[in-house]
Amino acid sequence: MRDDFTRPTIETLAKRVGQRCSNPSCRKATSGPHSEPSRSVLVGVAAHITAASAGGPRYDPLMSSDDRKGIRNGIWLCQSCAKLVDNDEGRYTKSLLLRWRRDAEQEALQEIESTSGGRSPSDLDALKEYSAQFDRAALQDALKSCGSYKKFAESLGDLISLLNTGTVQGRTLTKRRADFTDPAWRMLLEALYHELRNLRGLYTSLVRFGEIDEERCTCGFRQHTMYHDFEARKQAVTDRLNAVLAEADLPAIKGVWSGATAIPWKPKSQ
Repeated sequence: MRDDFTRPTIETLAKRVGQRCSNPSCRKATSGPHSEPSRSVLVGVAAHITAASAGGPRYDPLMSSDDRKGIRNGIWLCQSCAKLVDNDEGRYTKSLLLRWRRDAEQEALQEIESTSGGRSPSDLDALKEYSAQFDRAALQDALKSCGSYKKFAESLGDLISLLNTGTVQGRTLTKRRADFTDPAWRMLLEALYHELRNLRGLYTSLVRFGEIDEERCTCGFRQHTMYHDFEARKQAVTDRLNAVLAEADLPAIKGVWSGATAIPWKPKSQ
């Protein structure tokens, strides 16, 4: 028997995060207008952090039925992210989902509080913050020199969250890319966002197919082109940001290939 959420619990979970997906790498809106004026479209899901019934992802047999269907065991996600976290419970652990929910609620609260008399950062100040946040080892060090692949993946999530919401791990740093007033800069930042999403998608695929081992922090690409393509995607992210920084007369940040040519990948001997 499933311990499903009640309707009031579902509605409260959605409202506590502003009807946005709680995944910091997504944060997309989950409700909007229907073609009929009297209706709306909902694409959000009140997902269980620990499964509603035995055999489900992250199921906790020690949890009571009331706790299992209680609001503390829920997280609001879009349909895609809800399926994602249930298909890979080893990656999307209970502790991770609890952190997502906490940070999403904090972001929603900060958005509410900042609307009262708060002054939005200028485009130039926001770009300076973007530059500081993107100037990190995850985009500068070669993958084979990376100290922690899990930290690398976390950095990608932080940067996607920054572009989506202006926040990193629950801290509001600046404004989101959609709030830039300069249309040319906004267009360049949109391209940067998609480049970053593509990089994260490639990384996730390489982990799934065993080319990257997050636990051992090793990578053994079977083809040189796979390694080259990955590093090229990282450099493309830096190049996209540097294009915006150049428009603003701000200094460029370093990329994985900055000042050097690409180093051929030599897989470890078996």
